[in-house]
Amino acid sequence: MMQKTVSGLLVLGIGLMGLAWDGGAQDIAPAMSPDKGHELTITAKRIAMHSPAQPDAATKLGALEFVTALELTSKDKDFGGLSSMEIKEDGSALLALTDRGHWLWAQLDLEQGRPVSVAAARMAQMLNADGKPLKAGWRDSESLTLADGRALVGLESNDRILAFDLAGVKNAELFSNPAPLFAAHGKDMDLPAEMLKHPRNGGFEAMVHMASGDLLAFSEHGRTSDGLLKLWLYKGGVAQSLFFDAPGDFVPTDAAQMPDGDILVLMRRFTPLTGVAALLVRFSAEDIVPGATLVGEELARFVPPLTVDNMEGLAVRKNPEGGDLVYLMSDDNFSPLQRTILLVYALKEQP
Repeated sequence: MMQKTVSGLLVLGIGLMGLAWDGGAQDIAPAMSPDKGHELTITAKRIAMHSPAQPDAATKLGALEFVTALELTSKDKDFGGLSSMEIKEDGSALLALTDRGHWLWAQLDLEQGRPVSVAAARMAQMLNADGKPLKAGWRDSESLTLADGRALVGLESNDRILAFDLAGVKNAELFSNPAPLFAAHGKDMDLPAEMLKHPRNGGFEAMVHMASGDLLAFSEHGRTSDGLLKLWLYKGGVAQSLFFDAPGDFVPTDAAQMPDGDILVLMRRFTPLTGVAALLVRFSAEDIVPGATLVGEELARFVPPLTVDNMEGLAVRKNPEGGDLVYLMSDDNFSPLQRTILLVYALKEQP
């Protein structure tokens, strides 16, 4: 997330380098009961792969092929700041969270498998262990991962991971009915102290629940003397560290497990000269072991004039036409200088 912008790239850069802005005490009471949240209208405008559009440009980007892009807007003041997301297996719904501690559920209209509009949407405030909305300063939710029966949310500023017990509800059911998620109470996970040692706003920006049952959690900032970022494998109260030789000044912002078990990691970079860029990296599941130093395979790099913003959300699903579909979402930081964009690219099966 970033600080609220008031002028140009300078403020954008300050925010992207990690100054937190929680939006102040702007808690908004839900118009409905907590398990239903409140309805909102989200408008989806189709945009091009490039900004400005380049109709004759190639649609292939690294290992990816462009599918579609949408700019999402809403008059609802809670909408924005989308920092992590999950997608339904058929692409017809998504779940996301905002960096002001709200859940977002959206039902997507599809044409030939591509999202074209938002048919319905609801938002709700995340609840703490006492069933009350998370307070300002304690609700900077940045990462989300689902395991059948619970949702895990990583928070920055006051670094921790909240576990939301979903009473056995399976992931697929949440995309049809998010009420169990909206009504769940988040309880602090009992994590080893070493997992919580991050620089300011450098906490769990990306997490993914792996098929092995391990939680893979990425620290956004805080490189070792060798320039490596630290990751954690956590299971059953035991945390084991490993490292990521992250390219250049890129930092992880979200992660997702692919249908074949490998891990995709979305990364972001900002410089005053070049603006915002994003990177998509793939890790082989078999390489993710305690003590390892991961390098990963670069699949694609998103730099202007490609359509790109502060990319913080990542999800992946199987493509009925073969390979996978990769979804990327931007965090607009509730700023009029930025956009909420949803990008969809196809990742073809490797020969």
